[in-house]
Amino acid sequence: MHTAYLENNQMSVQIILDKEKFDWCVDHATAIVEYYDKRRGGNAYNHNRVESNIVGVKGEVAVVRWLKEHAPDLEIEENFIQFDNYSLRGDLLVNGHHQLGKLLKKSLGKSFACLFF
Repeated sequence: MHTAYLENNQMSVQIILDKEKFDWCVDHATAIVEYYDKRRGGNAYNHNRVESNIVGVKGEVAVVRWLKEHAPDLEIEENFIQFDNYSLRGDLLVNGHHQLGKLLKKSLGKSFACLFF
């Protein structure tokens, strides 16, 4: 079981990712690192690490899950899946608006996601 916490000044939500979804996050994070390493001739982008990308991908997945469960009428496009498509802006496209979903590590090893509108 893997957890992501969605938090802002009005609420705090815990999202549980099952093994299958977490494994997808790891695979996706690995693909991101490999893609940018090839483009930059090695790990020149020194904070492009699998571990940090897992944190980010978990946050994006958690935000999408929460939005789909609590606001099912929203039209959500998961741009973060196509990280190599430079024509897409933002991690998500929500009702035609570009959004960023970020997961940040805080103390005690917990991760917190923020969706910026």
